[in-house]
Amino acid sequence: MYCSQNTISDHVEIYGNSFVIRNDPNDDFSLNL
Repeated sequence: MYCSQNTISDHVEIYGNSFVIRNDPNDDFSLNL
């Protein structure tokens, strides 16, 4: 499942059981499950 939304929120990336949060207002918000 992939969700992408153009927002100024922090960039959150989820890989398996781990996740990475990047403070990037110029990047889209992505959620990978």
